Amino acid sequence: MRTGGYYLKKFAHYVSLNILSMIGLSLYILADTFFIAKGVGRDGLAALNIAIPVYNIINGAGLMLGIGGAARFAVFRVQSDKPNMNRVYTVTIRAFALISAFLFILGLLLPGFLSSQLGARGSVYPLCKVYVRVLLLFSPAFILNNILNAFVKNDGEPALAMAAMLTGTIFNIVFDYILIFPVNLGMTGAVLATGFSPVVGIIILSFHFIRHKNSFAIESFHSPENETELYQPGKEKPVNVIGAEPMRGTLIRVFSLGAPSLISELAVGVSVFVFNTLMLHSDGNTGVAAYGVIANVYIVIQSIFTGVAQGSQPVFSEAAARNDRAGFLTIRKAGLVLIIIMSIVIYGMSSVFASDIVSLFNKGGSAKLSAIAVPGIKIYFSAMIFMGINIFISMGYIARGLGRRAQVIMALRGFFILVPMAYILSRVYGTDGVFSSLPVTEALTLFAAGLLALYDKRKERKSYQLGS
Repeated sequence: MRTGGYYLKKFAHYVSLNILSMIGLSLYILADTFFIAKGVGRDGLAALNIAIPVYNIINGAGLMLGIGGAARFAVFRVQSDKPNMNRVYTVTIRAFALISAFLFILGLLLPGFLSSQLGARGSVYPLCKVYVRVLLLFSPAFILNNILNAFVKNDGEPALAMAAMLTGTIFNIVFDYILIFPVNLGMTGAVLATGFSPVVGIIILSFHFIRHKNSFAIESFHSPENETELYQPGKEKPVNVIGAEPMRGTLIRVFSLGAPSLISELAVGVSVFVFNTLMLHSDGNTGVAAYGVIANVYIVIQSIFTGVAQGSQPVFSEAAARNDRAGFLTIRKAGLVLIIIMSIVIYGMSSVFASDIVSLFNKGGSAKLSAIAVPGIKIYFSAMIFMGINIFISMGYIARGLGRRAQVIMALRGFFILVPMAYILSRVYGTDGVFSSLPVTEALTLFAAGLLALYDKRKERKSYQLGS
Protein backbone atom coordinates (compact mmCIF):
# COMPACT_ATOMS: atom_id res chain seq x y z
CA MET A 1 0.00 0.00 0.00
CA ARG A 2 1.36 3.40 -0.97
CA THR A 3 1.63 6.16 1.65
CA GLY A 4 -0.12 9.54 1.52
CA GLY A 5 3.25 11.20 0.98
CA TYR A 6 3.85 9.12 -2.14
CA TYR A 7 0.55 10.23 -3.67
CA LEU A 8 1.01 13.87 -2.66
CA LYS A 9 4.48 13.99 -4.23
CA LYS A 10 3.22 12.42 -7.43
CA PHE A 11 0.15 14.70 -7.39
CA ALA A 12 2.33 17.83 -7.09
CA HIS A 13 4.61 16.67 -9.92
CA TYR A 14 1.86 15.78 -12.39
CA VAL A 15 -0.43 18.70 -11.57
CA SER A 16 2.27 21.38 -11.82
CA LEU A 17 3.40 20.11 -15.23
CA ASN A 18 -0.15 19.62 -16.49
CA ILE A 19 -1.25 23.13 -15.50
CA LEU A 20 1.54 24.50 -17.67
CA SER A 21 0.50 22.16 -20.50
CA MET A 22 -3.16 23.20 -20.35
CA ILE A 23 -2.30 26.89 -20.18
CA GLY A 24 -0.20 26.32 -23.28
CA LEU A 25 -3.13 24.65 -25.03
CA SER A 26 -5.53 27.46 -24.15
CA LEU A 27 -3.07 30.10 -25.31
CA TYR A 28 -3.52 28.85 -28.89
CA ILE A 29 -6.77 30.80 -29.09
CA LEU A 30 -5.81 33.61 -26.70
CA ALA A 31 -2.77 34.41 -28.83
CA ASP A 32 -5.05 34.58 -31.86
CA THR A 33 -7.41 36.83 -29.93
CA PHE A 34 -4.64 39.27 -29.05
CA PHE A 35 -2.99 39.45 -32.48
CA ILE A 36 -6.26 39.44 -34.43
CA ALA A 37 -7.55 42.29 -32.24
CA LYS A 38 -4.40 44.27 -33.05
CA GLY A 39 -3.94 43.28 -36.70
CA VAL A 40 -7.46 42.67 -38.05
CA GLY A 41 -9.70 44.65 -35.72
CA ARG A 42 -13.20 44.27 -34.31
CA ASP A 43 -14.57 42.23 -37.24
CA GLY A 44 -11.70 39.77 -36.90
CA LEU A 45 -12.32 39.48 -33.17
CA ALA A 46 -16.03 38.83 -33.77
CA ALA A 47 -15.21 36.26 -36.50
CA LEU A 48 -12.80 34.45 -34.18
CA ASN A 49 -15.39 34.25 -31.41
CA ILE A 50 -18.03 32.94 -33.81
CA ALA A 51 -15.60 30.23 -35.01
CA ILE A 52 -14.63 29.11 -31.48
CA PRO A 53 -17.29 26.33 -31.33
CA VAL A 54 -15.54 24.58 -34.23
CA TYR A 55 -12.30 24.58 -32.25
CA ASN A 56 -14.20 23.25 -29.23
CA ILE A 57 -15.51 20.32 -31.29
CA ILE A 58 -12.04 19.47 -32.57
CA ASN A 59 -10.40 19.85 -29.17
CA GLY A 60 -13.25 17.95 -27.52
CA ALA A 61 -12.78 15.00 -29.88
CA GLY A 62 -9.06 14.94 -29.08
CA LEU A 63 -9.63 15.16 -25.33
CA MET A 64 -12.33 12.48 -25.46
CA LEU A 65 -9.99 10.00 -27.16
CA GLY A 66 -6.91 11.11 -25.25
CA ILE A 67 -8.33 11.18 -21.73
CA GLY A 68 -10.66 8.22 -22.27
CA GLY A 69 -7.93 6.08 -23.76
CA ALA A 70 -5.24 7.19 -21.32
CA ALA A 71 -7.45 6.65 -18.25
CA ARG A 72 -8.07 3.05 -19.34
CA PHE A 73 -4.41 2.62 -20.33
CA ALA A 74 -3.27 3.84 -16.88
CA VAL A 75 -5.17 1.06 -15.12
CA PHE A 76 -3.63 -1.62 -17.35
CA ARG A 77 -0.18 -0.08 -16.92
CA VAL A 78 -0.39 -0.41 -13.13
CA GLN A 79 -1.40 -4.04 -13.67
CA SER A 80 1.47 -4.57 -16.18
CA ASP A 81 -1.12 -5.82 -18.69
CA LYS A 82 0.82 -5.27 -21.95
CA PRO A 83 -1.76 -6.76 -24.38
CA ASN A 84 -4.56 -4.53 -23.10
CA MET A 85 -2.28 -1.49 -23.01
CA ASN A 86 -1.59 -2.00 -26.72
CA ARG A 87 -5.24 -2.71 -27.42
CA VAL A 88 -6.45 0.54 -25.82
CA TYR A 89 -3.91 2.58 -27.79
CA THR A 90 -4.75 0.81 -31.05
CA VAL A 91 -8.49 1.32 -30.65
CA THR A 92 -7.92 4.98 -29.80
CA ILE A 93 -5.81 5.54 -32.92
CA ARG A 94 -8.38 3.82 -35.15
CA ALA A 95 -11.14 6.02 -33.74
CA PHE A 96 -8.91 9.06 -34.32
CA ALA A 97 -8.50 8.15 -38.01
CA LEU A 98 -12.26 7.99 -38.59
CA ILE A 99 -13.18 11.15 -36.68
CA SER A 100 -10.39 13.30 -38.12
CA ALA A 101 -11.20 12.16 -41.67
CA PHE A 102 -14.81 13.29 -41.19
CA LEU A 103 -13.75 16.70 -39.85
CA PHE A 104 -11.18 17.14 -42.63
CA ILE A 105 -13.88 16.54 -45.27
CA LEU A 106 -16.10 19.14 -43.56
CA GLY A 107 -13.23 21.60 -43.87
CA LEU A 108 -12.93 20.93 -47.58
CA LEU A 109 -16.64 21.09 -48.42
CA LEU A 110 -18.65 23.07 -45.86
CA PRO A 111 -16.70 25.90 -44.14
CA GLY A 112 -19.02 28.57 -45.54
CA PHE A 113 -22.17 26.74 -44.50
CA LEU A 114 -20.84 26.16 -40.99
CA SER A 115 -19.80 29.81 -40.63
CA SER A 116 -23.24 31.08 -41.63
CA GLN A 117 -24.97 28.63 -39.31
CA LEU A 118 -22.80 29.86 -36.44
CA GLY A 119 -23.98 33.41 -37.08
CA ALA A 120 -21.32 35.01 -39.31
CA ARG A 121 -22.79 37.85 -41.37
CA GLY A 122 -21.58 40.70 -43.57
CA SER A 123 -17.91 41.63 -43.31
CA VAL A 124 -17.42 39.05 -40.55
CA TYR A 125 -18.44 36.11 -42.79
CA PRO A 126 -15.34 35.80 -45.06
CA LEU A 127 -13.01 36.10 -42.06
CA CYS A 128 -14.92 33.42 -40.18
CA LYS A 129 -15.01 31.12 -43.22
CA VAL A 130 -11.22 31.21 -43.58
CA TYR A 131 -10.70 30.46 -39.90
CA VAL A 132 -13.20 27.56 -39.89
CA ARG A 133 -11.76 26.01 -43.07
CA VAL A 134 -8.15 25.94 -41.88
CA LEU A 135 -9.09 24.74 -38.37
CA LEU A 136 -10.95 21.75 -39.80
CA LEU A 137 -8.18 20.93 -42.27
CA PHE A 138 -5.73 20.79 -39.37
CA SER A 139 -8.13 18.81 -37.15
CA PRO A 140 -6.09 15.54 -37.50
CA ALA A 141 -3.07 17.31 -36.00
CA PHE A 142 -5.07 18.81 -33.11
CA ILE A 143 -6.69 15.47 -32.22
CA LEU A 144 -3.52 13.37 -32.52
CA ASN A 145 -1.59 15.89 -30.42
CA ASN A 146 -4.16 15.54 -27.61
CA ILE A 147 -4.08 11.73 -27.80
CA LEU A 148 -0.29 11.44 -27.75
CA ASN A 149 -0.02 14.04 -24.99
CA ALA A 150 -2.39 12.09 -22.74
CA PHE A 151 -0.76 8.71 -23.40
CA VAL A 152 2.81 9.98 -23.00
CA LYS A 153 1.85 11.70 -19.73
CA ASN A 154 0.28 8.49 -18.39
CA ASP A 155 3.29 6.52 -19.62
CA GLY A 156 5.55 8.28 -17.14
CA GLU A 157 6.77 11.33 -19.07
CA PRO A 158 4.63 14.32 -17.98
CA ALA A 159 7.60 16.64 -18.51
CA LEU A 160 7.82 15.71 -22.20
CA ALA A 161 4.05 16.21 -22.56
CA MET A 162 4.40 19.66 -21.02
CA ALA A 163 7.39 20.52 -23.24
CA ALA A 164 5.42 19.53 -26.34
CA MET A 165 2.46 21.71 -25.42
CA LEU A 166 4.55 24.74 -24.48
CA THR A 167 6.74 24.46 -27.59
CA GLY A 168 3.63 24.42 -29.75
CA THR A 169 2.29 27.47 -27.93
CA ILE A 170 5.53 29.43 -28.37
CA PHE A 171 5.49 28.55 -32.06
CA ASN A 172 1.91 29.80 -32.31
CA ILE A 173 2.66 33.11 -30.62
CA VAL A 174 5.78 33.81 -32.69
CA PHE A 175 4.16 32.90 -36.02
CA ASP A 176 0.93 34.72 -35.16
CA TYR A 177 2.99 37.88 -35.08
CA ILE A 178 5.07 37.03 -38.17
CA LEU A 179 2.16 35.97 -40.40
CA ILE A 180 -0.26 38.72 -39.34
CA PHE A 181 2.10 41.70 -39.37
CA PRO A 182 5.33 41.36 -41.44
CA VAL A 183 3.81 38.87 -43.93
CA ASN A 184 0.41 40.64 -43.75
CA LEU A 185 -1.76 37.50 -44.07
CA GLY A 186 -4.32 38.73 -41.53
CA MET A 187 -6.89 36.12 -40.46
CA THR A 188 -5.32 33.44 -42.67
CA GLY A 189 -1.97 33.97 -40.99
CA ALA A 190 -3.47 33.69 -37.51
CA VAL A 191 -5.18 30.37 -38.18
CA LEU A 192 -2.17 28.93 -40.05
CA ALA A 193 0.01 29.63 -37.02
CA THR A 194 -2.58 27.93 -34.82
CA GLY A 195 -2.93 24.97 -37.18
CA PHE A 196 0.79 24.20 -37.34
CA SER A 197 1.24 24.45 -33.55
CA PRO A 198 0.01 20.90 -32.77
CA VAL A 199 2.28 19.60 -35.55
CA VAL A 200 5.21 20.96 -33.54
CA GLY A 201 3.79 19.26 -30.44
CA ILE A 202 3.53 15.92 -32.23
CA ILE A 203 7.17 16.16 -33.32
CA ILE A 204 8.26 16.71 -29.70
CA LEU A 205 6.07 13.84 -28.43
CA SER A 206 7.52 11.49 -31.04
CA PHE A 207 10.76 11.42 -29.02
CA HIS A 208 8.91 9.22 -26.51
CA PHE A 209 8.84 6.55 -29.25
CA ILE A 210 12.20 7.34 -30.85
CA ARG A 211 13.93 6.80 -27.47
CA HIS A 212 11.89 3.61 -26.94
CA LYS A 213 10.37 4.96 -23.72
CA ASN A 214 6.89 3.82 -24.75
CA SER A 215 5.28 0.84 -23.05
CA PHE A 216 2.52 0.71 -25.69
CA ALA A 217 2.36 0.29 -29.46
CA ILE A 218 -0.15 -0.19 -32.27
CA GLU A 219 -0.97 -3.83 -32.77
CA SER A 220 -3.02 -5.36 -35.56
CA PHE A 221 -5.50 -7.73 -34.00
CA HIS A 222 -8.43 -9.88 -34.92
CA SER A 223 -11.35 -10.08 -32.51
CA PRO A 224 -14.16 -12.24 -33.87
CA GLU A 225 -17.38 -12.30 -31.92
CA ASN A 226 -17.18 -14.30 -28.69
CA GLU A 227 -13.38 -14.54 -29.05
CA THR A 228 -10.46 -12.36 -28.01
CA GLU A 229 -7.33 -12.81 -30.09
CA LEU A 230 -4.30 -10.64 -30.58
CA TYR A 231 -1.82 -10.73 -33.44
CA GLN A 232 1.79 -10.65 -32.34
CA PRO A 233 4.75 -9.55 -34.51
CA GLY A 234 6.33 -12.50 -36.31
CA LYS A 235 3.39 -14.80 -35.71
CA GLU A 236 1.40 -16.11 -38.66
CA LYS A 237 -1.67 -16.95 -36.57
CA PRO A 238 -3.38 -14.93 -33.86
CA VAL A 239 -2.42 -15.83 -30.32
CA ASN A 240 -5.15 -16.01 -27.67
CA VAL A 241 -4.70 -13.51 -24.87
CA ILE A 242 -6.24 -14.39 -21.55
CA GLY A 243 -8.26 -11.50 -20.13
CA ALA A 244 -7.81 -9.13 -23.07
CA GLU A 245 -10.81 -6.88 -23.68
CA PRO A 246 -12.76 -7.32 -26.92
CA MET A 247 -12.16 -4.46 -29.33
CA ARG A 248 -15.78 -3.29 -29.18
CA GLY A 249 -15.73 -3.27 -25.37
CA THR A 250 -12.49 -1.29 -25.35
CA LEU A 251 -13.90 1.28 -27.75
CA ILE A 252 -17.07 1.73 -25.69
CA ARG A 253 -14.97 2.09 -22.54
CA VAL A 254 -12.72 4.73 -24.11
CA PHE A 255 -15.71 6.72 -25.36
CA SER A 256 -17.50 6.44 -22.00
CA LEU A 257 -14.51 7.64 -19.98
CA GLY A 258 -13.65 10.36 -22.49
CA ALA A 259 -17.22 11.59 -23.06
CA PRO A 260 -17.17 14.05 -20.10
CA SER A 261 -14.22 15.87 -21.67
CA LEU A 262 -16.03 16.01 -25.01
CA ILE A 263 -19.21 17.24 -23.31
CA SER A 264 -17.20 19.90 -21.49
CA GLU A 265 -15.69 21.20 -24.74
CA LEU A 266 -19.02 21.04 -26.57
CA ALA A 267 -20.55 22.93 -23.67
CA VAL A 268 -18.05 25.73 -24.21
CA GLY A 269 -19.00 25.81 -27.88
CA VAL A 270 -22.72 25.80 -27.13
CA SER A 271 -22.37 28.52 -24.50
CA VAL A 272 -20.32 30.67 -26.91
CA PHE A 273 -22.99 30.21 -29.60
CA VAL A 274 -25.86 31.00 -27.22
CA PHE A 275 -24.08 33.95 -25.63
CA ASN A 276 -23.05 35.30 -29.05
CA THR A 277 -26.69 35.16 -30.16
CA LEU A 278 -27.90 36.97 -27.03
CA MET A 279 -25.11 39.57 -27.18
CA LEU A 280 -25.68 40.16 -30.89
CA HIS A 281 -29.36 40.79 -30.21
CA SER A 282 -28.70 43.23 -27.36
CA ASP A 283 -25.41 44.96 -28.26
CA GLY A 284 -24.56 44.04 -31.87
CA ASN A 285 -21.07 43.09 -33.06
CA THR A 286 -19.50 45.17 -30.29
CA GLY A 287 -21.28 42.99 -27.74
CA VAL A 288 -20.02 39.86 -29.48
CA ALA A 289 -16.46 41.25 -29.48
CA ALA A 290 -16.75 42.17 -25.79
CA TYR A 291 -17.95 38.70 -24.91
CA GLY A 292 -15.15 37.28 -27.07
CA VAL A 293 -12.57 39.00 -24.86
CA ILE A 294 -14.20 37.65 -21.69
CA ALA A 295 -14.71 34.13 -23.02
CA ASN A 296 -11.20 33.71 -24.40
CA VAL A 297 -9.52 34.94 -21.21
CA TYR A 298 -11.82 32.66 -19.21
CA ILE A 299 -10.70 29.71 -21.35
CA VAL A 300 -7.17 30.28 -20.06
CA ILE A 301 -8.41 30.41 -16.47
CA GLN A 302 -10.50 27.28 -16.98
CA SER A 303 -7.43 25.55 -18.38
CA ILE A 304 -5.64 26.06 -15.04
CA PHE A 305 -8.35 24.16 -13.21
CA THR A 306 -8.54 21.58 -15.99
CA GLY A 307 -4.80 21.18 -15.52
CA VAL A 308 -5.34 20.33 -11.86
CA ALA A 309 -8.00 17.77 -12.80
CA GLN A 310 -6.11 16.18 -15.69
CA GLY A 311 -2.85 16.20 -13.74
CA SER A 312 -4.64 14.34 -10.97
CA GLN A 313 -5.99 11.70 -13.36
CA PRO A 314 -2.88 9.43 -13.58
CA VAL A 315 -2.54 9.50 -9.78
CA PHE A 316 -6.27 8.96 -9.27
CA SER A 317 -6.13 6.04 -11.73
CA GLU A 318 -3.18 4.46 -9.94
CA ALA A 319 -4.94 4.67 -6.56
CA ALA A 320 -8.12 3.25 -8.08
CA ALA A 321 -6.25 0.41 -9.81
CA ARG A 322 -4.61 -0.49 -6.47
CA ASN A 323 -7.98 -0.19 -4.71
CA ASP A 324 -6.29 2.29 -2.34
CA ARG A 325 -9.18 4.31 -0.89
CA ALA A 326 -6.96 6.27 1.53
CA GLY A 327 -4.68 7.33 -1.31
CA PHE A 328 -7.66 8.34 -3.44
CA LEU A 329 -9.06 10.51 -0.63
CA THR A 330 -5.64 12.10 -0.09
CA ILE A 331 -5.49 13.20 -3.72
CA ARG A 332 -9.07 14.46 -3.64
CA LYS A 333 -8.47 16.60 -0.55
CA ALA A 334 -5.24 18.06 -1.97
CA GLY A 335 -6.95 18.91 -5.25
CA LEU A 336 -9.94 20.59 -3.66
CA VAL A 337 -7.77 22.72 -1.36
CA LEU A 338 -5.59 23.78 -4.30
CA ILE A 339 -8.63 24.71 -6.41
CA ILE A 340 -10.19 26.83 -3.66
CA ILE A 341 -6.95 28.75 -3.02
CA MET A 342 -6.28 29.36 -6.71
CA SER A 343 -9.85 30.49 -7.43
CA ILE A 344 -9.73 33.10 -4.67
CA VAL A 345 -6.38 34.48 -5.86
CA ILE A 346 -7.26 34.48 -9.58
CA TYR A 347 -10.69 36.03 -9.09
CA GLY A 348 -9.25 38.78 -6.89
CA MET A 349 -6.57 39.63 -9.47
CA SER A 350 -8.95 39.53 -12.44
CA SER A 351 -11.41 41.83 -10.66
CA VAL A 352 -8.73 44.37 -9.75
CA PHE A 353 -7.18 44.38 -13.24
CA ALA A 354 -10.39 43.92 -15.28
CA SER A 355 -10.02 47.21 -17.17
CA ASP A 356 -6.37 46.49 -17.97
CA ILE A 357 -7.28 43.03 -19.32
CA VAL A 358 -9.95 44.49 -21.60
CA SER A 359 -7.68 47.28 -22.85
CA LEU A 360 -5.20 44.69 -24.18
CA PHE A 361 -7.79 43.54 -26.73
CA ASN A 362 -9.61 46.84 -27.32
CA LYS A 363 -7.57 48.14 -30.26
CA GLY A 364 -9.91 50.99 -31.15
CA GLY A 365 -10.45 52.06 -27.55
CA SER A 366 -14.20 51.48 -27.85
CA ALA A 367 -15.95 52.88 -24.79
CA LYS A 368 -18.95 50.63 -25.42
CA LEU A 369 -16.81 47.50 -25.54
CA SER A 370 -15.14 48.44 -22.24
CA ALA A 371 -18.49 49.28 -20.63
CA ILE A 372 -19.72 45.77 -21.44
CA ALA A 373 -16.56 43.74 -20.83
CA VAL A 374 -15.19 45.21 -17.58
CA PRO A 375 -18.23 44.53 -15.37
CA GLY A 376 -18.80 41.34 -17.39
CA ILE A 377 -15.45 39.94 -16.24
CA LYS A 378 -16.32 40.49 -12.59
CA ILE A 379 -19.64 38.68 -12.95
CA TYR A 380 -18.57 35.91 -15.34
CA PHE A 381 -15.34 35.01 -13.54
CA SER A 382 -17.15 34.49 -10.21
CA ALA A 383 -18.02 31.04 -11.60
CA MET A 384 -14.46 29.77 -11.36
CA ILE A 385 -14.51 28.22 -7.86
CA PHE A 386 -17.61 26.17 -8.67
CA MET A 387 -16.30 25.35 -12.14
CA GLY A 388 -12.95 24.10 -10.80
CA ILE A 389 -14.56 21.79 -8.26
CA ASN A 390 -17.04 20.42 -10.83
CA ILE A 391 -14.27 19.54 -13.29
CA PHE A 392 -12.13 17.98 -10.55
CA ILE A 393 -14.99 15.83 -9.23
CA SER A 394 -15.70 14.63 -12.78
CA MET A 395 -12.09 13.58 -13.28
CA GLY A 396 -12.22 11.58 -10.05
CA TYR A 397 -15.20 9.66 -11.41
CA ILE A 398 -13.40 9.05 -14.72
CA ALA A 399 -10.33 7.68 -12.94
CA ARG A 400 -12.55 5.23 -11.05
CA GLY A 401 -14.21 4.09 -14.28
CA LEU A 402 -17.51 5.83 -13.43
CA GLY A 403 -17.84 7.72 -16.70
CA ARG A 404 -21.63 8.11 -16.55
CA ARG A 405 -21.54 10.14 -13.34
CA ALA A 406 -18.96 12.46 -14.86
CA GLN A 407 -21.13 12.75 -17.96
CA VAL A 408 -24.11 13.83 -15.84
CA ILE A 409 -22.11 16.59 -14.16
CA MET A 410 -20.70 17.88 -17.45
CA ALA A 411 -24.07 17.73 -19.21
CA LEU A 412 -25.74 19.72 -16.42
CA ARG A 413 -23.13 22.48 -16.44
CA GLY A 414 -22.87 22.59 -20.21
CA PHE A 415 -26.39 22.17 -21.53
CA PHE A 416 -29.33 21.38 -19.30
CA ILE A 417 -28.84 24.21 -16.80
CA LEU A 418 -26.70 26.73 -18.68
CA VAL A 419 -28.77 27.21 -21.84
CA PRO A 420 -32.18 27.82 -20.20
CA MET A 421 -30.51 29.90 -17.47
CA ALA A 422 -28.86 32.17 -20.06
CA TYR A 423 -32.17 32.85 -21.82
CA ILE A 424 -34.12 33.36 -18.58
CA LEU A 425 -31.61 35.67 -16.87
CA SER A 426 -30.99 37.67 -20.06
CA ARG A 427 -34.71 38.41 -20.28
CA VAL A 428 -34.77 39.62 -16.68
CA TYR A 429 -31.40 41.35 -16.26
CA GLY A 430 -30.22 41.99 -19.83
CA THR A 431 -26.49 41.80 -20.51
CA ASP A 432 -25.63 41.28 -16.83
CA GLY A 433 -28.06 38.36 -16.84
CA VAL A 434 -26.18 36.73 -19.72
CA PHE A 435 -22.92 36.91 -17.79
CA SER A 436 -24.44 35.83 -14.46
CA SER A 437 -25.91 32.67 -15.99
CA LEU A 438 -22.49 30.98 -15.86
CA PRO A 439 -21.82 31.31 -12.09
CA VAL A 440 -25.45 30.39 -11.33
CA THR A 441 -25.13 27.29 -13.54
CA GLU A 442 -21.84 26.15 -12.00
CA ALA A 443 -23.20 26.63 -8.47
CA LEU A 444 -26.36 24.63 -9.22
CA THR A 445 -24.25 21.90 -10.86
CA LEU A 446 -22.04 21.66 -7.79
CA PHE A 447 -25.17 21.30 -5.65
CA ALA A 448 -26.34 18.46 -7.93
CA ALA A 449 -22.89 16.84 -7.73
CA GLY A 450 -23.13 16.97 -3.94
CA LEU A 451 -26.50 15.20 -4.03
CA LEU A 452 -25.01 12.55 -6.32
CA ALA A 453 -22.12 12.01 -3.89
CA LEU A 454 -24.56 11.64 -0.98
CA TYR A 455 -26.57 9.10 -2.97
CA ASP A 456 -23.41 7.09 -3.70
CA LYS A 457 -22.35 7.23 -0.06
CA ARG A 458 -25.71 5.98 1.20
CA LYS A 459 -25.75 3.25 -1.44
CA GLU A 460 -22.25 2.15 -0.44
CA ARG A 461 -23.21 2.13 3.27
CA LYS A 462 -26.35 0.12 2.58
CA SER A 463 -24.39 -2.39 0.50
CA TYR A 464 -21.85 -2.75 3.31
CA GLN A 465 -24.58 -3.34 5.91
CA LEU A 466 -26.24 -6.00 3.72
CA GLY A 467 -22.91 -7.69 3.17
CA SER A 468 -22.14 -7.81 6.88
